[in-house]
Amino acid sequence: MTWRRAVLAVSGLILGALSVAPVWLFRAELPSPMATQWDLAGHPQSATSPLGFGLLIGGLAALGVVSVWWAAAARSLASGARRALAGLGGAHAAFLAGVACQVVRGQRGVVDWRAASGPSLLDLAIILCVSLAAGSFLSLAARRWPGDTPAEGAGQGAPATVGLRADEHAVWVRRVTAPWLYGLAALGGALLVVGLALGQTALTVTGAVWLALCSEMATAVVSVDQRGLWVRWGSFGLWRTGVRLGDVVTAEAIEIQPLEWGGWGYRGSLRLMGRAAVVLRKGPGLRLQLRGDRVLAVTVDDADTAAGLLNDLVARRV
Repeated sequence: MTWRRAVLAVSGLILGALSVAPVWLFRAELPSPMATQWDLAGHPQSATSPLGFGLLIGGLAALGVVSVWWAAAARSLASGARRALAGLGGAHAAFLAGVACQVVRGQRGVVDWRAASGPSLLDLAIILCVSLAAGSFLSLAARRWPGDTPAEGAGQGAPATVGLRADEHAVWVRRVTAPWLYGLAALGGALLVVGLALGQTALTVTGAVWLALCSEMATAVVSVDQRGLWVRWGSFGLWRTGVRLGDVVTAEAIEIQPLEWGGWGYRGSLRLMGRAAVVLRKGPGLRLQLRGDRVLAVTVDDADTAAGLLNDLVARRV
């Protein structure tokens, strides 16, 4: 086992332990039952036994731990898939470990769970930052192992081209949609209606956020021009992601399997993990090899034309 495998395996073990250790170590100082849910004002809304809370957090954290261990043990994974498993799994387990520590810290010595204070915005911000840091560290530890298989979708042969001449200009635009996300948006709308009918603020806010997020993520416009490649999300294109032409090394059309890229939606991070993907469905897509050994993939139709145009623009720049 290489030292990188050892780092991943030990890190997964530590994160898993941190998710259950606080409840076990301080169980005698916790109220029974203990608060496990708060409203937006910080007032406790529900409670469960310390054992039940520990089992819940530990079970959820186990999903992230298994992902990290899978990244450490599997020998046939491509570098990008291994990094995604390690990074996302580590961030997930670290977040739950942070939640467990915060919940226990806030209830040590409390007699009645109704008097337990909820986590502050600062507490949540710290937990999120620590989770992202843990995921980024594990993703970096999973890079460039001996015997790596080729990167996902990496093709062979000469780069694609559309034959763009030096005096020509071209723009390529396609829209891609994910109907299944509209179904989730409808579910969010149902939660919103139920929350309003029952006067449940938390349910109403959850439904509204779910509805807005899924609706905006269900469609995207992908464009290629002399500035680079850009993805504009939603009906109004308020959220934009992409890369400048100067960062592109080469582009190619591939078949995208969502699970190879970490699932659906916007996966990974070019800045933190060196690998990201816009995955709205299975099928044709575009894979960009970027400077700094980074990779960006986007599911979209007519990816051959987009790849050829990008390669021609890169060649013109050189």
